Amino acid sequence: MCESNSMHLYFNGDDFTNFISFAKTMNARAKSNLAKIALLHVEDNQLVCRAIDDTSNYIEYKVDLFNNSNMIDDYIAVSINDLIALVKCANSDKFIIRKNLSQYEFNIIGGGWLPFRVVEVDTSKYILDGTVSEIGTINSVKLRNAINSVVGYTQDYTYARDMYIQFNESSMTTTSRRSYVITKDKFVNMTLHRDDANLLKSLLKDNFDLSVEKVESAVEKTVFIGPKFKYAVITADIPPVSVTYYDKLENYIKIDCDDLYKICVFAEEYSASKKILGVTVKDGTLKISVKNILAAKHVSSIKSKQIGTVEDVTNEAEIPAHALLKVLKLFQDKKSKEINIYISDAMIKDNNMLIIFDDNTQANIDICSR
Repeated sequence: MCESNSMHLYFNGDDFTNFISFAKTMNARAKSNLAKIALLHVEDNQLVCRAIDDTSNYIEYKVDLFNNSNMIDDYIAVSINDLIALVKCANSDKFIIRKNLSQYEFNIIGGGWLPFRVVEVDTSKYILDGTVSEIGTINSVKLRNAINSVVGYTQDYTYARDMYIQFNESSMTTTSRRSYVITKDKFVNMTLHRDDANLLKSLLKDNFDLSVEKVESAVEKTVFIGPKFKYAVITADIPPVSVTYYDKLENYIKIDCDDLYKICVFAEEYSASKKILGVTVKDGTLKISVKNILAAKHVSSIKSKQIGTVEDVTNEAEIPAHALLKVLKLFQDKKSKEINIYISDAMIKDNNMLIIFDDNTQANIDICSR
């Protein structure tokens, strides 16, 4: 502990490490020096830590203080990279910054005090202000699980909309070319870029009610507010995508997700593969063909359970292996052991798609029939 008569900040190391790690990730591609600075200030007996990035995204994180006497009341602006280095050699899980004359110092391993540089910043740039309106409230665990299930699906994209996750009061939707995934559930009206969604997910470690607001100023922002943080991103300007969720699917087959996943991985990795899978149904069983450049044809029968009356599919549907693999990975991320497949000659002819689904999520895969 520092001397009782010195000005200091004595604060929670876990909370501060969470903040500084988040700020570093948020600024991974930032070029502005201002964007690589963390601003620390005591407010209402908490250490409030702030950072911004080049695109005006904003994080505010509240860190618990352990001692409210002789506290440093200055704004302290420090390089995020310097703070990352300092916390790696902190003396304990309770961090201490002291002010020795005009020099700030950090308590490191062995009880030593390591001086660090502070910089001058315009503190007004670290203020989130504007006209506030409420969007809604959502459970943090529910949103985290939802983002986690689809964020991998957004990594491969053709259109700008493919990089976004769209939420409304009844569903969550992501797209990939002419394919899409839709999950039926109650959310709030918002659209998130996949990078912002990934960052937000890292803040949703605990179970709480997450408030979502809109702040209108020079740039409209969507703000997420939890017990310890306030995270703001520029509101996405992506028009809603028109998709269909089929409420009453009947006459389909149920299979083990891992079995089909393994064949898709093989089709992607096998040297003679054309990376195309042929899909049909015969006698209530899913038939998969890995298209290859060799003379012999391949067909595998995947153990299937009929739900209802499943008709044979006479027109083989050809699907790129990576497209099917991405969908199956999504259901694995949802922990869906079994998946349902709806495919028919009429669906192939009229809609050029097949549907893979579980209890509340449908992946509608655009296909090319022979």
